[in-house]
Amino acid sequence: MTPTVPAATSAASPTDLTAPVPVAVGSSAARAVRAGGGSSGGGGSGGGGGPSAGCANDINVSGLSPSAAISRGWCLMDRHRPMEAVKAFDVAIAKTAPTSKAASEAAYGKSLAYLRAGLTDQAAVAAAQAPQTETRKIDLAVQLLTQRALAAYASGRYVEAILAIDQRSQIAPETRDLMLMRGWSYYNLNDYITAKRIFTAVDQATSTADSRKALAAVREAMAPRTMRN
Repeated sequence: MTPTVPAATSAASPTDLTAPVPVAVGSSAARAVRAGGGSSGGGGSGGGGGPSAGCANDINVSGLSPSAAISRGWCLMDRHRPMEAVKAFDVAIAKTAPTSKAASEAAYGKSLAYLRAGLTDQAAVAAAQAPQTETRKIDLAVQLLTQRALAAYASGRYVEAILAIDQRSQIAPETRDLMLMRGWSYYNLNDYITAKRIFTAVDQATSTADSRKALAAVREAMAPRTMRN
């Protein structure tokens, strides 16, 4: 259980993707984000496909054409080398018009690369380097807000974590992990009634060791002190 600490009182809106946020921490939800969330590197419209020999060797990417740089970027993403992918996508961005399809593809890939590296602030800035489709805007917003919630919770900023989860739920279904995080945030804010309601809903949907542990903890916290001794 994360110790209770003073919580932040505000968080960015779902469309404010450039607000500062700490790096996300290791958890199942965080790992999902760092693995590329709903849109892995190879899943873009210029997808690099599976790992290939095309990016196995180090090269000077500055001489690549925009299309070659984008392909290399996706290939590097498939090989779990996100910071090298950023450099490749940067080449494509620098060599194309900001409103071009190639620039959009490269900016999207660059944002996903930063997300995979846990660099949320940089991911938000990269996403704004070129226009994105509505689907991609939502995809990136979901991943950014997920990391913001994870980072806030890990830092003990439980109000901020709840707000980030609220904002994410406006654009995507709330995952089980995030529902449990929401419950534990209320628990650490000593709002045991709300925490119990959330934990009960999660446990009734699918009872697991995590949900049963959460329910046991909140019930113990709500029990009269004499019953705990």
